[in-house]
Amino acid sequence: MAITLDIIRDLLPNAKSYSTYIAGTCPFHEDDKPSLMVYEDWFRCLGCGVSGGLEKLHRALTGRNASRVIKVVEEFKAPRLPTDLTEQEDLVEKAHYSLTRFEQLRWYLENRGVDGRIEACRLGWYRGWYVIPIYSKTGEYQGMMLRAGASIQKATDMRFVQPFGQKPMMYCPDWSLLESAKSIAIVFGMFDALALSELRIPVVTSIGGQDSFNPLWLESYRKRAIVLPDRDEEKAGMKLSGRLGWRGAMLKLTYPDGIKDPAGFLELGKQQLLMSQIGGLFGC
Repeated sequence: MAITLDIIRDLLPNAKSYSTYIAGTCPFHEDDKPSLMVYEDWFRCLGCGVSGGLEKLHRALTGRNASRVIKVVEEFKAPRLPTDLTEQEDLVEKAHYSLTRFEQLRWYLENRGVDGRIEACRLGWYRGWYVIPIYSKTGEYQGMMLRAGASIQKATDMRFVQPFGQKPMMYCPDWSLLESAKSIAIVFGMFDALALSELRIPVVTSIGGQDSFNPLWLESYRKRAIVLPDRDEEKAGMKLSGRLGWRGAMLKLTYPDGIKDPAGFLELGKQQLLMSQIGGLFGC
């Protein structure tokens, strides 16, 4: 049976017709006011970001896709995180399960161009915050950072939160890539690290900010370390490259309008422009 707009209209709660679409309450999240826009052959929710074809929406509305629907509860404050590593790791696993099971939670990472890192980096979702776990090169859990989703960041102006007392440490999205590389990229943010890892660039960062990177973290690597600073952060990049000693170098990226950091290239679909500047340095 072909799913038509009329069929959807009869099923959609609080449906209201407009000239080219209908609006109604989204079945993919707890929707207090109609945020779902349904057109002749596709739909998109302005609240949770889920989108797709009418058959997908029909399955959700008729209950045949009920196991794929989650009640989205967001915390518009910094969530209380455990300080015990075992409890943290349990939260990480549950958050990863939520993100991999319920596709409507992925939209922010898809928009940032790093959804390919969900499985590889065990990314998760917890009450509107994206969970980034930190592992050692032997796979031992070490800590976590939480990144606010778009709606929480807009409402609270918060971006990152971490467990109380967690010290700065190095974050590497792909240790095997780092081990085999001739050069290492150092960036100033975790999403920048995820973005470069998505492009298969060996990359590390500090979870404590640009001034907290400890050169001793790379002491066992006889590799060149190239700092890729954000726009207008070249002074901090030069400072870090100097502290790295013989292995340190800095590359000033050419940022087009609207892009302020390496992750921004992926967000705007300009990854080839980024690769044209750095690919040769890392054998790509």
